[in-house]
Amino acid sequence: MNKLSYKIEEVELDDGYEKIKREVFYYIVDGKKLEFRGYHPVTHWEIIETDLIDDHFENKEFVIVGCCTCGYWECDCVVAVVTEKESSVQWQIHRRWFDQIIATYEFDKEEYKLVMSQMQMAAQKKIEEGKS
Repeated sequence: MNKLSYKIEEVELDDGYEKIKREVFYYIVDGKKLEFRGYHPVTHWEIIETDLIDDHFENKEFVIVGCCTCGYWECDCVVAVVTEKESSVQWQIHRRWFDQIIATYEFDKEEYKLVMSQMQMAAQKKIEEGKS
């Protein structure tokens, strides 16, 4: 089983027009940040996006793990397509509009739900503080 965690960092992002400092979330799998060349880490707003379903992936739930450099995940993003099993949760990492699997991870279901819940609460708190 893989181990999921997260980290919040302040980084400087470039949207093609200007550089902007933002607090971002990194998903960490087995101690390594999930970073994808050409994509920004996700902001608090992408973390609180829930119940995302994409018909491109047979109406499966997905989690945004990397966002388009324009700042809109709907434009292009890297997603984890989520498959819930009896005692685990599987992620298949894809670019949103492509079928090629970049990576596959499997997490203990209870630990996964705890980490995702903690991330949701942390993102909501940052938004309430006006740090989005």
